[in-house]
Amino acid sequence: MTPSRFPRIAEASVRVCFPFRFPAATAGPAIAADLADMRLAELATAIQAVPAGLRARIAAKAPQPVWAPARPSLSPDIHPFVRHVFAPDGEAAPACINGAPGSAGYWLTDLAGHLFDGEHGKAGPGLTVTLAETASRRLAGDPNRTDRVALTVHIGRENRTVLHLFGSGVGLLVMEIVPAPDTLETWGAEGVMELVYALAHFRDKPRAISWAGAPDAGPPVAMRDIVAALLPFVSLEEAGAPDGGLARTAVDQRVFTYACVRVDGSCPDNEAHEFVYRLGKRYSDDYLPAPSTLREGVVRPFENIYHAMHLEGGAVLIADMPSDDGRTVPVFRSFIRDQVKEAYWPLAALSYAELIKLLHLTGVVCQDRNVHTPSDTDVEELDRYRQDVLNFRLNYRFSQVSRIGQHNQCHAAWRRAFGCEALLQDVVQDVSDVASFLTYRLAKERAAREKERMRRAVSLGWFNTAAGIVFGLALALTSVFGMNLTELEDISVRDRTFAHALGLFALIAVIALWARWSIEKRTREPD
Repeated sequence: MTPSRFPRIAEASVRVCFPFRFPAATAGPAIAADLADMRLAELATAIQAVPAGLRARIAAKAPQPVWAPARPSLSPDIHPFVRHVFAPDGEAAPACINGAPGSAGYWLTDLAGHLFDGEHGKAGPGLTVTLAETASRRLAGDPNRTDRVALTVHIGRENRTVLHLFGSGVGLLVMEIVPAPDTLETWGAEGVMELVYALAHFRDKPRAISWAGAPDAGPPVAMRDIVAALLPFVSLEEAGAPDGGLARTAVDQRVFTYACVRVDGSCPDNEAHEFVYRLGKRYSDDYLPAPSTLREGVVRPFENIYHAMHLEGGAVLIADMPSDDGRTVPVFRSFIRDQVKEAYWPLAALSYAELIKLLHLTGVVCQDRNVHTPSDTDVEELDRYRQDVLNFRLNYRFSQVSRIGQHNQCHAAWRRAFGCEALLQDVVQDVSDVASFLTYRLAKERAAREKERMRRAVSLGWFNTAAGIVFGLALALTSVFGMNLTELEDISVRDRTFAHALGLFALIAVIALWARWSIEKRTREPD
């Protein structure tokens, strides 16, 4: 292996985040029921790479659950209303209800976690991630190398695999992949970069995962296969396929990663910026980023701590520097296990869930709608879209998240990296347009109904007018001549008085009809 340009890696972990969407109001309770019913033997059977002997030992034991309700541990400096979004106080796994803030939280049980250590009930050799040929050549520094490098890792030893079901209808499965000490010692910083690059490729079989040191292990699997076994209720079909299951994946080929690294001693500033930038962007040595870009998306709150925020992924670099008097600083040794776990990763997850929701809202409104002659279904779907956006804006997005300034700084940087504000403005404009359309549609329907009512009223009015004229003429004749209608037969039309009376009454009728027509015409004409 070519000597590393970076300091020795003392500690590293990589969070791999798999997002999915689900209708919170209807699917949330059903997903909770499915998680409660999952058993470890079924999980071991679903993952083909699990060694046959391990699968048999699990099947011989009493049925064990895979998931347990959990509340994530968040820093007390995070505002209560933000902590409430991850899990309401006093409740471990409430049902997700659309319109109410909060989420259901789960983590893998101890025995399910040990499944990924290679042994049931005790820590085993772990897993191996076999790199693609190009990555193996880069890592070994040999362009002619033919064998593929296998990196030994563990899943969830310090931080268990966690599942978040947010009430906004976004789910996040978060798996922490920890490189084994021999992997760090042998391959160093370059090995961590190649591991991040491999884990990000969700569906890629060449970057295969198998159980280490197990001759009876099944064929290697992709990360996608492990996720499918952990989330059987999520459809992992590629974009464009018909919906299936209770939920649907929100990624295609690559997933979001969040790498944390602690190096021994100080790290030169240029090397630190390059390292954390490559980890966040998932750039191998084949990429040659311009020096001017290496500081983009990097927040440096302290001399020895770097945060990288990018659309592809994030990274944290801690240089384990002694104090001025040579003493070790305990906070640096526990930064990944404490501060990252309880503050910085939750803020990244919160922003990432916002991104997934906003992308979904943007995609929903882009579907074909007949705005010229919309059906009742079109109007109902647009109204539901407006309610969904309002629910999200009221309950699941925040400008301030903590009483600590650097927490807010990192959260704002994440939202910038994801472009959340621009997406939100697009969605808000869409909602405004939808509201205007619905208002216009309602006003148009009301106007049409009012026009029809007026038309019927006019027809009835003309009928009443005509009937009134006829009745009035008959009444006038009887009044003028002072006789019953039956006696009119004795009067001739040639009678001058009678003829004048008829002409006068006819003139009055014409004038009355003309006056009514004129009044209605003025009423219909615009001002």
